[in-house]
Amino acid sequence: MTFRKTPPAGPQHPGPPALPFLLMAACWTLAIFALGGWNYYQARQAALENARTAARHSFGKDLTFRRWATAHGGVYVPTSKTTPPNPHLAHLAERDIQTPSGRRLTLVNPAYMIRQVHALADRDFGVRGHLTSLMPLRPDNAPDSWETAALKRLEQGQPEEWSLERLDDGPYLRLMRPIVMEQGCLKCHGRQGFKVGAVRGGISVSVPWEPYRRAMQAVLPGYLLGYGGLWALGLLGIGCSRRQIHTHLLARRHNEQRLQHWHDLMHTIIQHDPNAIAVLDRELQYLFVSDRFLADYRVGERQVIGRRHYEVFPDIPEKWREVHRRALAGEVLCGAEDRFPRQDGSIDWTRWECRPWHDGNGEIGGIILYTEVITERKMMAEELQLRSRELQERNAELERFIYTVSHDLKSPLVTVKSFLGFLEQDLADGDAENIAKDLRFMRDATARMGQLLEELLELSRIGRLVNPPVALSFHDLVQEVADLLAGRILERQVAVDIQDAGDLHLFGDAPRLREIWQNLMENAIKYMGVQPRPRIEVGARGSGAETVFFVRDNGVGIEPQYAEKIFCLFEKLDRQSEGSGLGLALVKRIVELYKGRIWLESDGSGQGSCFRFTLPEAFNHPSGGEA
Repeated sequence: MTFRKTPPAGPQHPGPPALPFLLMAACWTLAIFALGGWNYYQARQAALENARTAARHSFGKDLTFRRWATAHGGVYVPTSKTTPPNPHLAHLAERDIQTPSGRRLTLVNPAYMIRQVHALADRDFGVRGHLTSLMPLRPDNAPDSWETAALKRLEQGQPEEWSLERLDDGPYLRLMRPIVMEQGCLKCHGRQGFKVGAVRGGISVSVPWEPYRRAMQAVLPGYLLGYGGLWALGLLGIGCSRRQIHTHLLARRHNEQRLQHWHDLMHTIIQHDPNAIAVLDRELQYLFVSDRFLADYRVGERQVIGRRHYEVFPDIPEKWREVHRRALAGEVLCGAEDRFPRQDGSIDWTRWECRPWHDGNGEIGGIILYTEVITERKMMAEELQLRSRELQERNAELERFIYTVSHDLKSPLVTVKSFLGFLEQDLADGDAENIAKDLRFMRDATARMGQLLEELLELSRIGRLVNPPVALSFHDLVQEVADLLAGRILERQVAVDIQDAGDLHLFGDAPRLREIWQNLMENAIKYMGVQPRPRIEVGARGSGAETVFFVRDNGVGIEPQYAEKIFCLFEKLDRQSEGSGLGLALVKRIVELYKGRIWLESDGSGQGSCFRFTLPEAFNHPSGGEA
């Protein structure tokens, strides 16, 4: 797989991006402006409320005076230039009266009184008042445009009207409330058709706004200083945060680079680890696989990353599914040697370990598979074990060989030595008959020694001196052996039945293959015993490398306990029989040379014997096909 490389470090680590902090500063500035603006708005609303309160108090005062005057039917005051008789009260008989002392008095109705109070308030405090109506008796009481609109809304039921307006000498808060007809009002206004409870008009009060505006301007520097300081402190905090974040990012980058160095190192280690490594999540989806895993399991990285384990290996046995379940539950499991069937039918051997891995919260995040295909190692171990067993067998065989050779070679020498002494004596006595006898014994002993040495030499050549391989017809091969043994076959009157094996062909060393059937058939003749109808059957069953050959006789048979012993060197069940006991050992060596095996089937003494054997390698033709 591809491992991520650490990018080369620059000469200086860049700080955190400026844009987020500029946005934070802008947001902080907007927040301060919004908060300051809101507080200023609240202060202005408070000033407006104060001005309205003052106007309401003025209206309340006027209304109180009016009700008091109305309750008394008006007030008589001395007639003067500023308070002349009211022409609108001329219809009243007692508008003007004279005191006993001779002072002239005139009746002042509530409206007349309020007008004079308004004049004093305007002169002394700047607060203007105006008694007005949409149907005024006096022209001076006619409403202006603002008052006209306000009176119309008051007549529709609005309890109060107010707004900031600019008059001739500056801004004023203007407020109007309605005047409702009372019983005492009918004295003057009853002839106009008004009834008790009707809106007669209203009193508008105009409070100068300038004092309130100056008060607001007086506190404005405090607002600017307070909120400006808060804004500056916020910007300072943002700047310090940026510096701290910059320091944190530098430290984190440093740690990341260190971690990256360790990840790269770990990847390198994993890449060259002899184990195949795979990391899977809780759903058994592949997160990571090593190169060895891809190679050992013959898959590509794109075939596994992001896919579930059971999708990649759909035929995985239930045993491994149970291992995965237990690992996800927290167990660590392992195996030193386990069979792993491939999809192509082949078998591999693996050493494995399955353990859970944990996330940052300490919870199991999935499993890690460590596996190693040890097929080659196991085969080598098995081969070594086999070779070791063979070596032990060969050593044991060599011991028996040395013992037998020393015994069998020593016997002819002792015979020759003994009869040399007899020959000397017989020569001295001139005994021709004994001389011939001595020479015959010595000749037989040397012939026996020569045969033994020849067979030992033949045994040693097996596996080393190989004749060029040729294709052989099974039937022709067996017939050739029968022809070689024709003399002995006729001598013992043995019937040889070569069974039809079809067009069966072998490929190999012709002399070596011929020795198999020659030794087996020769032994069958030798150990035929006394039989009225001696018989040998030679044939084959099966096809190709699975073919099983057999040589069957109806001779003396062999007890089952000797079924393995007869294939050892110099093993002869009948020590008095001819031969050295190397024949079957020679056959076994040749069969094993062709990766086959040989075994005996016999029910015991007098039941005959059947030797069966296989020759798998004798069916492999150099062209790649079968023989």
